[in-house]
Amino acid sequence: MSKAVVITFDKWHCGFLGCQGNPWVDTPHFDQFAVRATVFDQHFAENLSQAPAQHAWWTGRFQFPLSAEQQHREPTWLPWLNELGIQTTLLYDPAAHLPLNCEQFSVSRAVPLDDVPGLHFERDVPRFARAAIARIKQMAQHPETSELLWIHAGGLPIDQASLAADELYGDDVSESPSGPSGDTVAGGADEAGESPDFPPRFWRRKRSSPRELADANLRGTGWSTSGSVAAQVDWRRRRDLYSGQVTQWDAWVGRILEAVTALRQTTPVFLAFTAGAGEHLGEHARIEPSPDLFEEQIHVPLMIEMPLDESLSGRRLALSQAVDLPVTLLDWFDVAVPADTVLDGQSLLPVIRDDQPLARNTVYVGDSVHAGIRTNDYYYRKQLHPIGLEPQEMIFVKPDDRWDADSSLRQYIDAADELSQKWREFVTSIQSRIKG
Repeated sequence: MSKAVVITFDKWHCGFLGCQGNPWVDTPHFDQFAVRATVFDQHFAENLSQAPAQHAWWTGRFQFPLSAEQQHREPTWLPWLNELGIQTTLLYDPAAHLPLNCEQFSVSRAVPLDDVPGLHFERDVPRFARAAIARIKQMAQHPETSELLWIHAGGLPIDQASLAADELYGDDVSESPSGPSGDTVAGGADEAGESPDFPPRFWRRKRSSPRELADANLRGTGWSTSGSVAAQVDWRRRRDLYSGQVTQWDAWVGRILEAVTALRQTTPVFLAFTAGAGEHLGEHARIEPSPDLFEEQIHVPLMIEMPLDESLSGRRLALSQAVDLPVTLLDWFDVAVPADTVLDGQSLLPVIRDDQPLARNTVYVGDSVHAGIRTNDYYYRKQLHPIGLEPQEMIFVKPDDRWDADSSLRQYIDAADELSQKWREFVTSIQSRIKG
């Protein structure tokens, strides 16, 4: 019998993880996880829309070329597991943007993290993590049962009016272990009487360090010539706030990973961490949320840890996407896809076990406004409904142009035309499948 634990977020900025090259955000538990796991360095979101039924995780099929009504009619793969007696459990934050009816799981439980802008990290995140740990301990009591536990939370708040901002920038002249309202920080001890090993307010960060401000990898383009000092200060505060919360989540995800390690003593476990979309944090000298398909908004982390005898850990450059995760889980549980069903994803187990390449050299991303195609050499995107004088299409050379700074449409017009044609063929194939 096998088990799987999947940890997902609505959004996560791939650049705010030490294992993805960040030199100043503390993520020791994610970093250790990456050492043991297979890290997919070119994993991309399916789309940017956070509306229900827009994520591809639950169908294994592309969703964004379809209308909202068509998306709601797409079948999920969860009943296939339930029919085989595989227990499926969902632990989720009700404020997150889940794309399906939670009743499709054998068991679902909502653990509120409050509305994301009002999230209080020192109280709410520990409660959520403890619920996940308790469920994993229950899984250990039934090693004979195949089970999937899916843990899902929303994004990390970057609103400076949030309680998280108060925690980060509030007065902290003493090292008192009490939060803004007198509550014990880090949530106190769990059911076993244990607490994470970090000091009170360890994730607070008063200001960006000189090293961070000089870090061109996260600074992106445009800030050096920006005339608004206030905008740059706002950008730094938002980045401080985000990085502090990443570190806080790292500590509690670390506790969840420890529980999974204990579970592995009795049964094989598939463990994955990923997000539905990336995040925009001012890389293009823009403070406001961006509707554009910048690479930082579609590039998301994906780490998968397998049992030691089944995995070649390390990094993979295969172009993977959200639709691959469910197909990989079906492969892990040895669930056959019905003959009358076509899935768009590919199993990543051969890539993990044998370092085999994926039969894919193109990934498609988009939403109701934009379309994007990513290859190893280019990132082509276009506006589906051009507004004003904005360019309708652009192409960026990868991996050199990390932040989509310079469109090379004139130099690579043939490549752009080829990718545009691929996009039209892709949309036609998805629409034909629905009509059929």
